[in-house]
Amino acid sequence: MPILLHRVSDITLSEITAGSSVLDGAEALSRVYDFGKHPYFSWMRAPTTRLEEFRRSQAPYLHFVEHFSRALTAVLARVPAMERRLATVYENVVEEHGHGSLEGTHRDTFAGYLRAIGLDVAEAARECPIRVAVAYQSLLDFCLVNPAEMGAAATGIVEYTHIKISTMLAQTIHERFWGDLDAQRHYRLHAEIDAEHAVSLFALCEEGWKHPASARRIAYAMAYGVHVWWSLFDAMCPAEILTPSATDGIRPLIDGAFAREPVAPLHAGRRHCDLPVRMRHEGGAWQAGRATSLGPFGLVLAGVRPPPLDATIEVSIDGLFNAVLPIPGRVRSPAGEHGGFCVEFVLDNEAQRAEVRNAVRARLVAERTVTHGSGADALHVV
Repeated sequence: MPILLHRVSDITLSEITAGSSVLDGAEALSRVYDFGKHPYFSWMRAPTTRLEEFRRSQAPYLHFVEHFSRALTAVLARVPAMERRLATVYENVVEEHGHGSLEGTHRDTFAGYLRAIGLDVAEAARECPIRVAVAYQSLLDFCLVNPAEMGAAATGIVEYTHIKISTMLAQTIHERFWGDLDAQRHYRLHAEIDAEHAVSLFALCEEGWKHPASARRIAYAMAYGVHVWWSLFDAMCPAEILTPSATDGIRPLIDGAFAREPVAPLHAGRRHCDLPVRMRHEGGAWQAGRATSLGPFGLVLAGVRPPPLDATIEVSIDGLFNAVLPIPGRVRSPAGEHGGFCVEFVLDNEAQRAEVRNAVRARLVAERTVTHGSGADALHVV
């Protein structure tokens, strides 16, 4: 099976809460969600990556930077006691907002970093892609509807893992000569201050961490936050863009439903037939049956007792030439109303699969061909 995407290992809430502190849980998560191995940062560090490509990939991140402060503010709003707000989240929120100075906000300092690496102003001002908006909106919504300790856990893990991310980015910009000190300043600063931010957010969670039920909720929130965070960088990865389809929309399916046409017609991908078939299970004796439906990927077999679900069988179809015989398959359904059951062809390689598909198509054409007359005057109608 080809590997289409990278995915992190699964981690349970029990594994996250095994440590004695919230920081222990964050560290356990950071080893699973290791951003040093994220495809985006592997691509960034690759010698073949050019600054022009890196600039374009960083531009959408400006929108997440701007809206992350809203999630932090939501956490602040859920803390009842004034003293606790001042001791934990307040300074982080104020710093995100530049202590009241627009030029000092994290959004504007990040915009300055984009200019320092040479990004065009118009490119930086482009509308936020939905794939990035989903990340910041998911985090904001989570913090709005959950208790403060859960919002603090979800945003705290972002701050915690951003320490490593900032370090990687600053080092890469420095090593690749992608800008002067102004270009490096934003991420060098975050590599230092994000540790303080993470600790202050996790301070809201420490009391809850002492109790198993609330510790699991905090662990869940951290896992949620880091997964949203990870998906943001998935969205920033360079990718081959799928062009919009000109014809394959949803409207034809809706129109078909109103016309009482089945969404998946019974003949789609398979044809009704009546062909002699032999089957054997686990090297036993061959049994004679009939294929009542046949397609390039399998058949419906009737007239024999069905083996257990997912059992490995072999089938031999009369008149199926130029194909691997017998054909290995797997039982994919119990017997239906008419005694037939589904069999999926299971072949080792693409060449064998192509042989069987071509042979099945040829056999189906022969099954549907009606001959009128004989000799030189014969007419074959499909």
